[in-house]
Amino acid sequence: MQIWFIVAHSHLQGISKNGSIPWRCKNDMKFVKKITTASGLKNGLLMGRTTFESIGTVLPGRETIVVSSRGATDASENVHFVNSIASAIQKGETLGLDVLWIFGGGTIYDQFLQDEFRDKIDGFFITSVPEFECDTFIHTNLCDILLPPVNIDNVPVPVPVPVPIYRSFIHDKPSIILETCTDGVYELTAFSRLPIAGIHKQWFTILDSFSVLAS
Repeated sequence: MQIWFIVAHSHLQGISKNGSIPWRCKNDMKFVKKITTASGLKNGLLMGRTTFESIGTVLPGRETIVVSSRGATDASENVHFVNSIASAIQKGETLGLDVLWIFGGGTIYDQFLQDEFRDKIDGFFITSVPEFECDTFIHTNLCDILLPPVNIDNVPVPVPVPVPIYRSFIHDKPSIILETCTDGVYELTAFSRLPIAGIHKQWFTILDSFSVLAS
């Protein structure tokens, strides 16, 4: 089972305000749906209870694993409550998922970016959005994870312990412009520590379709 991080955030890594997303990018919503329901793959969404309740419905075509302090139970055939991230990963493996998507919210994102779980992340799909007023943020700096550390002379800094190296894998370009609106640019990037052969081939078709859409 692969584990992938998927998120849209502002430049300050804001992800929501008052429990909802303060921006609207139709192409990003379409991308999230297509990539997390890619044909031939069994997909699951890992999220916190607040995120699950804010969505207000069970997203079709995917298993939903909800981390909640209220206890572990299966609410329905496709919704599963667990009490920890470790239990969520185990549940994904039990369900036979091909991909477990880290789907939010802020607490889940931050917990997954801590040392205990960070090395389990196989890749990231990140949509950068214009700056909006938010009250929920990812507190771990994603650039520190995705970009190699450098010193003031732009020389790579030796890393004292082995860490996954993530590389962009969008064909022939560093990113895809999903939309350009009056409030700014919505830009998709994709990084993985896996070799190209290890990334699900269905995803490249999806990425290519949004490259054409944006051109």
